[in-house]
Amino acid sequence: MFTRLQVRSVVVLPSVLLVLSGLAACHEGDHSFREPRLGLGADARTPAGVAEDGGWPGANDAAFAADLRRAAPRPPFARNVILFIGDGMGFAQVEAARRFANGNTAPLTMETLPTKGRMFTRNALGGITDSAAGATAFATGRKVQNEVLGLQLPGGGAPLPTALELRKALGAATGLVTRETPIVDATPAAFIAHQSSRYAYDGIAHDLFDVVRPDFLAAEAVVNADNVVAAAAGYTAITEAPTELPMPGTVKLAWLYESTPPALSGVAATAISFLSRNPVGFFLLVENEGTDTAAHAHDLQHVVASVLELDRAVAAALAWQAGRGDTLIVVTADHETGGLSLADEPPQAGVLPRHSFAETWHTAAPVPLFAAGVGAAQFPAAIENTELFRWLAP
Repeated sequence: MFTRLQVRSVVVLPSVLLVLSGLAACHEGDHSFREPRLGLGADARTPAGVAEDGGWPGANDAAFAADLRRAAPRPPFARNVILFIGDGMGFAQVEAARRFANGNTAPLTMETLPTKGRMFTRNALGGITDSAAGATAFATGRKVQNEVLGLQLPGGGAPLPTALELRKALGAATGLVTRETPIVDATPAAFIAHQSSRYAYDGIAHDLFDVVRPDFLAAEAVVNADNVVAAAAGYTAITEAPTELPMPGTVKLAWLYESTPPALSGVAATAISFLSRNPVGFFLLVENEGTDTAAHAHDLQHVVASVLELDRAVAAALAWQAGRGDTLIVVTADHETGGLSLADEPPQAGVLPRHSFAETWHTAAPVPLFAAGVGAAQFPAAIENTELFRWLAP
């Protein structure tokens, strides 16, 4: 997957030694399931070694590994990539939001994306993932152990180049947006940080502001990632969408709020408008942490509100993408949280469905994956989280 990088000059990022020939060898022969673009009905095949409920017996299961190695067409290159992450958002969380929004009479916007599938999320040790390992898997194409960000652990601890870093090295504009959590939290950090612990916030902040330096940031402010820190790193602080957008590369923007968070759709639209001014293209992560926070607390009302908040941001991106042939939009999750199940009863718009949570932490349940645009048709019906990297990286 790195042949494009081998024939072009790149800037070596200080945080990661981009030994391109070595990377090509590591990722030689991209693998996935055979069938492209199948839905989640009877024709969606569960790979050998994977239980129908999404359980995965471990990374060394021979049947599972053999199934993963069946070659699939390489996805075409997308000039722009917009990745939406509903942290902790499983299938039941999406269904609960749909039932509440319209009584299950119409799909959510994310569900209208033409490609639909599911993604498995186990970590490198075969256990239930946390957000650090879950996001690192699709940010780098490598599974790691929980709490690790962008380092080959288990293993020698070498830095793992991320899709954001690789696209930045080719001149693309880059952005990280999250809601209900700081920008140094695990999911956005997985795209810029190389730390053995997701809780090494000072190290993550260093990787963010001093090393990788994405063009656009938006999140809750915290002491090591607020407007003061961003300004010292050369960012221009904003509190609303600018009336005139500068050119990425000349100005870096930071929307780090300390009070009520702005609408995710508005922040995403601002990020897209800004980053898309770069003629080389852009990479943008848009996360809503609220789904995870709420599911941990067994707060379905907050879960539903968070899914719908993310869905409005997806709608904003789709409106921008309309008529373009150079952009990939992906909507998925790093893991499922709470083991949510819904009662089998007639849904009513505006009414939360009867439900139960089986866990207070994450589960191994597969998560939904929706996609539209360049390369979306090449997604299989079921995918390992590491395989998503093939669509995100250049």
